[in-house]
Amino acid sequence: MTDITLLTCKSYLFPQPGNAYVENIFKEYHLLKTALEKKGIKVERTNWDNPDYDFSKTKAVV
Repeated sequence: MTDITLLTCKSYLFPQPGNAYVENIFKEYHLLKTALEKKGIKVERTNWDNPDYDFSKTKAVV
């Protein structure tokens, strides 16, 4: 089971070189993910409207 699922807009799931705004979103995600994982927290990321993601298998959503 995942401890925390970080949500984003589908268009921000992957970095877009040359788009500083999206690159910053991706950088912030990695900073948060790294900090949480250092605490032993299992982290996943998906888009908020992902029909294939099983939200019942995560403890918290941010």
